[in-house]
Amino acid sequence: MRSRIIISSLASGLWFLASQGAHAQIDTNSNGLADEWEKAWNNNILFPPSFDPQADPDGDSWKNLFEALA
Repeated sequence: MRSRIIISSLASGLWFLASQGAHAQIDTNSNGLADEWEKAWNNNILFPPSFDPQADPDGDSWKNLFEALA
């Protein structure tokens, strides 16, 4: 139930940003995550293209992609 609320909230937030003319994020290594987020969380270095946006390496039950969107 909690995950549905979180996903719904994220979807609503993304819709709002899109409706406000939010700019697309740059993803030069095509791994599904914004370069800006990758650099912020990886000492100003991009993760490799094989970095999985669906993984949860820190074990907090938030996938990398959801952390990046949040």
